Amino acid sequence: MGKQRWNAQEGKVTLDILIVGAGGAAGAVLRYWLALFLVNRVRLRALPVTTLTVNLLGSFALGTVLGWLFASIPSGDDILADRMAVFLAVGLCGSFTTYSTFAADTGYLLRYRDYRTVAAYVFLTLAGVVAAFLGGFVLLR
Repeated sequence: MGKQRWNAQEGKVTLDILIVGAGGAAGAVLRYWLALFLVNRVRLRALPVTTLTVNLLGSFALGTVLGWLFASIPSGDDILADRMAVFLAVGLCGSFTTYSTFAADTGYLLRYRDYRTVAAYVFLTLAGVVAAFLGGFVLLR
């Protein structure tokens, strides 16, 4: 019995990996298309409009997807909803922007009203990604 369960789980993981990959490919293509669309239409010197737009749209999309899934499938036992969440939330939104996940994590933390933890997480994430980028940039110069 244990071996049968393992094989079923292994098949689920393999399918989930393929679903994430398909969603990831779609999200990456959408991000590239949006960048091409915006680059010649919106010009603000001091603001990276493409990145800002992608992060805002990705966060909105992830919030919409998760809100819809949680509202329509409250039990969490729906296989189709699980697959849609893997494709849309992890794959599509995840490759479109990681800030959508950051926004979801922050929203989750806010539910518990632990504002110190939220502030620390937001500060460490924002300062940390800039510091990590600059560290990597300087390292390879």
